[in-house]
Amino acid sequence: MPVFNRWVFVAVAATIISVLDMVDCLRDMRVYVTDCSCIYRDHKLLRVTWADAFDGASLYHYDSVKRKIVADQAIGQAEADKLNSDSIFIQSLPSQIESLCDKMKQVAESTNTNVDKKAPIPSKVLLQEKSGQMKLVCLVKNFFPRDIKMSWLRDGVVIVNAPQTVNIVPQRNRTFQARSLLSLNGDVNGSYSCQVEHETLTEKLVLKFADDLTKTHA
Repeated sequence: MPVFNRWVFVAVAATIISVLDMVDCLRDMRVYVTDCSCIYRDHKLLRVTWADAFDGASLYHYDSVKRKIVADQAIGQAEADKLNSDSIFIQSLPSQIESLCDKMKQVAESTNTNVDKKAPIPSKVLLQEKSGQMKLVCLVKNFFPRDIKMSWLRDGVVIVNAPQTVNIVPQRNRTFQARSLLSLNGDVNGSYSCQVEHETLTEKLVLKFADDLTKTHA
């Protein structure tokens, strides 16, 4: 049976906008991530993904079929066009990515970087108010693997298409932490909860916001 291995390189540059408004060191952190994932089968490189993202939203990625940078949203179009205009860079990018994958594979195999699966540790749900804008902040830590789903409930019902931003950040112990921000607009009355789903959990993890916004903003 073929054996699949996946190594991921994540480069993170974070700038703290306001120290006073931080929640567990993450409230107003802006996160820029370059994600290069390499999937091997029987020690042969099978598939590669490379993308740049900001605050959890992908800006652009490299399309190996079209052999060009493709913008994932309007804000990334200018940079994608700039990169595509550099023919030398575009031509050399596949070999650069493959070389990076080989190095990641060598390091992973030589250092035995296998990480056991770990369930997310809940932190808290807090209310952030700034410049008239209210947001609920949900934070979980120390989970592995990286994939996680965070959603919001109002009075026990999942908020469909919730205006939320999810940031996933690597930690020094090779696990991850995730932060979800829910923007509150219009009628915000009700009881809110943050719901977390991860492959290590046998059931959904629900973190309740301690206060009822009906009472808080009555």
